[in-house]
Amino acid sequence: MPSYDVNVMDYTDINYNPYSLSRYLELPFCTEMDADGRWVLVTDLPFDPSLVPLPDNYNRVWLPYTCQMRRISYDTLTKTLNDRRRPIHWFGDSNTRRALKKITTLGEWCTLPEDLASRKCICEDQGERFPIYNTAASQTILDVNSTDGGHKVTGRYNPQQVPKDNIRIISLRVGGLTNNSNFLWQNHFASNLTKRFGHPSTIILSLTNWDAAFTSLSYFANQLDMLMERINDTYDGSAKIIVRTGQYFCCHTDTSSSHRRYSRLRNRAFDNYLISAIRLRLGKKYDIHVWDV
Repeated sequence: MPSYDVNVMDYTDINYNPYSLSRYLELPFCTEMDADGRWVLVTDLPFDPSLVPLPDNYNRVWLPYTCQMRRISYDTLTKTLNDRRRPIHWFGDSNTRRALKKITTLGEWCTLPEDLASRKCICEDQGERFPIYNTAASQTILDVNSTDGGHKVTGRYNPQQVPKDNIRIISLRVGGLTNNSNFLWQNHFASNLTKRFGHPSTIILSLTNWDAAFTSLSYFANQLDMLMERINDTYDGSAKIIVRTGQYFCCHTDTSSSHRRYSRLRNRAFDNYLISAIRLRLGKKYDIHVWDV
């Protein structure tokens, strides 16, 4: 097949380049969370940056090729999710910890200019003392609303009833599917999850960060088979499953003593296996979506 270069940054020849940034705002809105795209510097955008999601620590935004992502406020996010009236069961490693810090502070965590380039805000936040909840806890119940942000639920509660105008997130910490963590995934299934925390509207599986760093693909595949069996036995088919892939960037220079094995292709291989296996094994029973942004 003939090949030619396509400059996605060139927005002058809009009749030639289907990926031209000048056409981006003409695209339909994305309906899934795993569209192919590219990172673009905010300074290279030919339109108002407020029309696209917030930039990362390097002032780049993710723009899909075939659809456009809109910026959604935390107020809109919480109001949309709390209509479901059922909790979210979120299994996750450091991806989850960092996401929940953002959600429970309504986006305020790591937004100060002086913090953006810090190791904490880029990746290594595990030693930070977080005021809203103990991020080192194995299981945490969080209620989040658009006014006050998040707070930890303590004392007696009704697992089947989420307070009005709140999202309830059950944080279930795992160190991936590895066996060298204090957060073994099997421990969460030792008791009846749905009896204790309610039947979820959504199950989020945030994996592969630890797995790609510390295990082999064959070990990961074996553990994933067992995890999918437990999910199938525990949850009914009304729950939606969202597969959260590994972080696109996480501390390329590892300053800890953990000696992570990191490469873009290695992480992608684990992500691809995870997505394919869950779709094949659980796709007939559950509505499966991929969160890869």
